[in-house]
Amino acid sequence: MEIKLTNTWVHFRKRLLLMIMRTFIFLMCTTLFSFTTENLFSQEKVRIEKDQLVTVDQVFKIIKQQTAYNFLYPKKLFKGKPKIQLKKGEILVTKLLEQSLSSGKLTYKVTKENTIIIQKKEGQNSPIQKQI
Repeated sequence: MEIKLTNTWVHFRKRLLLMIMRTFIFLMCTTLFSFTTENLFSQEKVRIEKDQLVTVDQVFKIIKQQTAYNFLYPKKLFKGKPKIQLKKGEILVTKLLEQSLSSGKLTYKVTKENTIIIQKKEGQNSPIQKQI
């Protein structure tokens, strides 16, 4: 009987040690990969000094002045678009861009060089292009 008891105890210790090692590796990986040193785009805020009605170009100018982002878009893209109502206070850059681009069928993409590219949403092709 002693031999069975000893084998069971050794088997239990091996399983326990294996479980502890797996848990340690899992926690180490989740901790290591959760750190980031970049300043994320979604955390950038812009301060609006007063309530105002502005064009999309002026919104881009406000963002450009208060952050390190530049914009790239066709000049005639916002011609004749309605103005945007801005309220006093702080607002996230992402929300401000979504508010500015919501009137048209436009999207934006942020590059590694802190450039925001504004373009028409894909999938708005003509019926002939959809057939091809």
